[in-house]
Amino acid sequence: TPRDLHRLLIQRGEISFESEITYGATLEDIHWDKVKAYARSISSNNDKDHKEFLYRRGCLADNAGSLRPTNAGMLLFGKETQRFVRGSEITAVRFAGKTMGDTFNRQDLMGTLPEQMRKAETFLVDHLRKGVTLKDTMERQEVYEYPMEAARELVVNAVAHRDYSISGEGIRLFIFQDHMEIHSAGTLPGPV
Repeated sequence: TPRDLHRLLIQRGEISFESEITYGATLEDIHWDKVKAYARSISSNNDKDHKEFLYRRGCLADNAGSLRPTNAGMLLFGKETQRFVRGSEITAVRFAGKTMGDTFNRQDLMGTLPEQMRKAETFLVDHLRKGVTLKDTMERQEVYEYPMEAARELVVNAVAHRDYSISGEGIRLFIFQDHMEIHSAGTLPGPV
């Protein structure tokens, strides 16, 4: 089918989902304040033409003489990211027990990918158990049940390596009493 062929071409690396034009999206669907802030953060010459800036980075593409957002542009700078890229959210859940049950705290983390990563870190800070240890100077130090750097890296990797061409299933971050799971749609790239 055409859908299967499209999927095969993406898997073979002959086309890139991120560089494709987002169906139905226009320049008005880009959050330009976020683009300006990003441009300022990485460019010392303060790019004035933000459309050209996004075009050079693959976040906009030419479509019959007019610029339109790509999937990468919507994932990074879209006003309503999940409306255009289905399944691009993170579902974060803290379960009370060792398995899924009726007692849990759940948050659906929406927005652009950078916003979702910040929200996921906040969820981890709020929902990972903390212990207290005393340092040599008798100063209290909070210790999370998992090293925050490792938990943060797992979320970043799940977001960065998710196959966004697979729609309908977002990233799932599940914290249980004795372990943590992160599910991200797709497979590892290439021969990995």
